[in-house]
Amino acid sequence: MPASSTDLSLESEDLLARIDDLRIRSIRPLMPAACLVEEIADPSVYAHIRSSRSSLSHLFRGRDSRLALVVGPAAAHDSQALIELARRLKPLAQKYAHELLIVVRVFLDEPAGGAGRWAGAMYDPALDGSFQVNRGFRQARKLLLEIARLGLPAGCLYLDSISPQFVADLVSWSAIGSPTVASALHRQLASGLSTPVGFNGTVGSAATAADAVRAASAAHAFLSVSKQGVAGIVQTTGNSDCHIVLPPSPADSKEEEKALAALAALELPARVMVDCGYGPGRETPAAQAAAAAGVAARVAGGDERVSGIMLSAFLEEGQQPIGHDTSKLRYGVSVTEPCLGWEATVQAIDALAAAVRKRRDASAPSFGRTPSLPGAVPSFRELGAIEATDNLRVRTIRPLLSPACAIEEIPMPLDLKRLVLRARCEISEIVQGDSDRLLVLTGPTAVHDASAAMEYAARLATTAERHRSELLIVMQVDA
Repeated sequence: MPASSTDLSLESEDLLARIDDLRIRSIRPLMPAACLVEEIADPSVYAHIRSSRSSLSHLFRGRDSRLALVVGPAAAHDSQALIELARRLKPLAQKYAHELLIVVRVFLDEPAGGAGRWAGAMYDPALDGSFQVNRGFRQARKLLLEIARLGLPAGCLYLDSISPQFVADLVSWSAIGSPTVASALHRQLASGLSTPVGFNGTVGSAATAADAVRAASAAHAFLSVSKQGVAGIVQTTGNSDCHIVLPPSPADSKEEEKALAALAALELPARVMVDCGYGPGRETPAAQAAAAAGVAARVAGGDERVSGIMLSAFLEEGQQPIGHDTSKLRYGVSVTEPCLGWEATVQAIDALAAAVRKRRDASAPSFGRTPSLPGAVPSFRELGAIEATDNLRVRTIRPLLSPACAIEEIPMPLDLKRLVLRARCEISEIVQGDSDRLLVLTGPTAVHDASAAMEYAARLATTAERHRSELLIVMQVDA
């Protein structure tokens, strides 16, 4: 094996002292959610939010004959433009209150962010890569509160398990995006959210979205922080108000039907929300308008499986790149996926309302509902008033020992630091093609017995040394 180009640096005391956080540029302070929740609050909106969540739960369970309509741009980059959209939607929400439950789409995270792309309004509110996250959370709460004061429910997408602590009390419907629908952490998060949750699937992944609904209906424990900013172990009750969100299905596709059948067998909501702005062939506003018309035809034809629809819509049609000069962005135009303009949005809403009336005339719904929340009064209380709309499915948040305490208690000896750093360098060489050895990752998929794992490691070490010239053997330790 050729000598490593990084061997000479392995004896550096400075490098060995910094074996961790080598690719972390900085860790900046994040304000506790409790401070922001107290500063930007209006308890008068909570009654409407509770009512909207309850109505959405009825709807996704087939106990309400209306259609949920989540409408707005795929990413909320301009608060003022989104508030204007909400104000325009308000009269339509009132006009069609018996046919539609209109939810303003306020997606503050951008799933396609990173690698030079915009990360969303919460992470990068200035749209310039400065990541002023504290400012982003502040703007997000102000925006959601303003929409709540208009009497409209809001829907948010979550990418992490911390940001909900800043805004979730003002949200009526939540989404887990298709890039994270298979993520265990996001399923765990959904199991504790106080809202109905839609898991976005793609063409070919409806079964994965259905499995996410199943997983989120169970109780879980995961790591997050409390509203006071303290790291903790969050224990949830499970969320039986989850459902699937899929792109329009081809006429000959059985994927949606199979996913809904699987949910029905588990006695979970076997209804689908159709995302008209997502999926192959939906890259233009015209294609999305056609998809919305297709959903309206399904509903008018009496299809009870359709519980909702999502429209990518804004004040103006199309989309625009962010660019280096954000002052040149056109008002009311999406900066991510192409959107329907206002006139086309109104036409789609009119058609969907008419379709609901036809479906209702053909088959009257049955009412009467099994409660989906664990109880009328939440057992976990952290901030008093907002518990009316937040932490309803969180059983406890228990204290978690900080990493610094654990590292101090169980320090890593210098020789082990050298071993870890050398292994990282050798793995990098193999991955980059600078070594002709083969990287082998082996071990149990989950370590439940530490003693057995150590015995396995001892045996593996002997084999690794014997084949060192040909293989770099790494033990998998998934705890």
